[in-house]
Amino acid sequence: MEKAGKPRILVINPGSTSTKLAIFEGEKEVAGRELRHPPEELEEFAGISEQADFRTAAVLDFLKKIGSLDYIVARGGLLGRIKGGTYKINEEMLDTLKKQPFGEHACNLGALIAKEIQDGGKYGKPEILVVDPPSVFETVPPKTGHPKIDEYAQKRFHALNHKAVLRLAAKELGFPLEESSVIVAHLGGGATIALHENNRAVRVTDGLDEGPMTPQRSGTVPSGATLLFNEDNLSSAIDEHPKKRMSKKEAKALCTKGRKKTLGDLVGGGGFRAYLGTTDFDKIEEMLKDKKHPKHGKAKEIVDAFIDSVAEHIGAFAMHAPKLDAILITGGLANSKLIEKELRRKLQKSYLGGVTVKFYPRTFEMGALRDGALRLYNGEEKAKNYKRPAK
Repeated sequence: MEKAGKPRILVINPGSTSTKLAIFEGEKEVAGRELRHPPEELEEFAGISEQADFRTAAVLDFLKKIGSLDYIVARGGLLGRIKGGTYKINEEMLDTLKKQPFGEHACNLGALIAKEIQDGGKYGKPEILVVDPPSVFETVPPKTGHPKIDEYAQKRFHALNHKAVLRLAAKELGFPLEESSVIVAHLGGGATIALHENNRAVRVTDGLDEGPMTPQRSGTVPSGATLLFNEDNLSSAIDEHPKKRMSKKEAKALCTKGRKKTLGDLVGGGGFRAYLGTTDFDKIEEMLKDKKHPKHGKAKEIVDAFIDSVAEHIGAFAMHAPKLDAILITGGLANSKLIEKELRRKLQKSYLGGVTVKFYPRTFEMGALRDGALRLYNGEEKAKNYKRPAK
């Protein structure tokens, strides 16, 4: 049952090079800003966690003329394998995000910024929350083919946007959320594809290590070739070392340096960037339209491979659903009419030709974060308490 009145909600969504902010009164956005953080501005920080004070100051500047708040809702971080839902930001969560045992990403900053604002005491006594963090884990533990690799394998995905689009489609297409089989593909700077059964993501591609290539990520890569690639990076790190002999500690540091270089090449410097020199899909579409462009042929080859891979992953997950209610495509790349046309054509030609395919261009993260607070306010959901999992 909805309460009378409209709660004031601050939404904080930190990304790799920006922080998106919005103030909502109930469902209505009354103020918003996207703070851009150019790479050269962030280079002075040793790591993601060191950016917390800098980004908090930028958020506080936005809040100068804002009155009291009822909720501060932040994008969740890499918190280990937890269930979906809305979580209270507690000390255990903050400790996890500071230590970053489950990975380093800008999303880890959201809860830290929310806590700083709450502690400042200038905006009343807002409740601080995160909603559907990217480490939501609702599937069976992965079996990669080797038990040691199973220990490291993760299933990080765009849980917030997946679940927001799933709720939206359930209303628009008229299927019951708790009795549904839907595939959601988030296609943006990163790409994640998931089969959602009865509102649980039961099969998921990891957003950093798996899936199709993206504007900046390599996606699933062959293990043997990747090890050789990593060996090249390690050799380069060794060649750059000033000493011919080194301590065990120095040797381990070089291994870490080589691994981080490889990870950076695959996760930030892979995909379209590696093949075409840009992550801007508008520029890539210009290459495709201009047959005289020096990269026309390569651009067609890479975009075709991307669309093929997205379709293949959707098809593979569909095999596990007795009947699909819909296939939903979202994220920044869903804005491309070229991608929409070619992906629809691929799916139509397959055994999935009779399934409803609906595109939801852009992301719905800000509204999804707001809605998490509103569900609590209206008594539709109870906030969960975070406890750090083993993995």
